[in-house]
Amino acid sequence: MIILTGISCTANYSHPSMLLRDVQYRIRAQVVLTERGQGGREEKYREQMRRRVDKGACFAQPFLGCREFSASFGPQTDTVPIARDEDLGVMLHSIIYPASGGEQYRWFHASCARAC
Repeated sequence: MIILTGISCTANYSHPSMLLRDVQYRIRAQVVLTERGQGGREEKYREQMRRRVDKGACFAQPFLGCREFSASFGPQTDTVPIARDEDLGVMLHSIIYPASGGEQYRWFHASCARAC
């Protein structure tokens, strides 16, 4: 379902938005060891991640696009994913404002892929 709305962030500021409601995303994650984690076992970190997902615990609340749209997560369900593979192209991940001034943009390549 798509909802067109004006979200009010403060008493005198609002912006129009096109939103999806009751959306479920299937997320795939991978453990990548950093220099600090080298020497550790990947399995240890995978198990830690599974425990956190089962509890819905996270270091920072995830969000979709902007912080007004927080996302909850949990273990995989039996919901059948849509049968669709699509390259969504390059998308903005975040904007970094260094102390030296200016802006730095972080990009990622997004895709919609069927779960195996």
